[in-house]
Amino acid sequence: MDTKDIQFYKNRRMSVRPSDTEIRVVSEIDAFRRAAKTLPTSEDTVLEIGCSTGTTTQILTRTGAQVVAVDKSAELIQKLRQDFPHFASFVAQVDARNIPALVELIPNPTLIFIDIGGNVHLDNVALQLRLCLQAFQPRLIVVRSFELAILVSMVSEVEPPKLSGLSDRVPGEDVLSNLLLLSRSTNMHSRLFAVRNLSKHQTESARRRLQELASDPHHKIRKTARRACQALAISLSDEEKTPMADVFD
Repeated sequence: MDTKDIQFYKNRRMSVRPSDTEIRVVSEIDAFRRAAKTLPTSEDTVLEIGCSTGTTTQILTRTGAQVVAVDKSAELIQKLRQDFPHFASFVAQVDARNIPALVELIPNPTLIFIDIGGNVHLDNVALQLRLCLQAFQPRLIVVRSFELAILVSMVSEVEPPKLSGLSDRVPGEDVLSNLLLLSRSTNMHSRLFAVRNLSKHQTESARRRLQELASDPHHKIRKTARRACQALAISLSDEEKTPMADVFD
């Protein structure tokens, strides 16, 4: 690993493998569904993240592509299976931050459609996009996000970063490394997702990270991490036990 790569890791930034992936950003649902109708071919394998009520899923399946659609809502997936019984074999309740679960469902998607809510905060969209780029190398990703569309429309010039490849191993490739990566997210909900699942792993790295999260700035994460530490008999320092002023992110 060269000096640039070491600095990259020290800053806890996540690398993305070089690829020829094209990214298209849209702000409106109509544009997202037009892309779903016109871009896939019968040769494609498509991952849809945030399938919701299945309207875009129906459009994707009509292209002849192989489709796997996921949503984190159990209620939506159940209703989707009831309304469209023929969807049952390729829709699943999965939180798309769980990259190993996505890889198990569809190891090599050629297209990815991401719609986790057009008005969802930019950091949530950026995290999901980055996780997908780390785990997969599709030819195209279509993302619906109002904030990202605004940001991209303001960019007039880009200087590509001069970084070498970090390694052949993709961060988040296995369950534990994926959770450790998410536990360092700037997004509170992603850190909370990680801490709730780290407690299931009886490894030194998981236990150590739970100790660190017991001092997280956000009270929900501190509380969840401390409860997990108590259940796993992980000792906390006096500083980690001391209540902190809440910081909401």
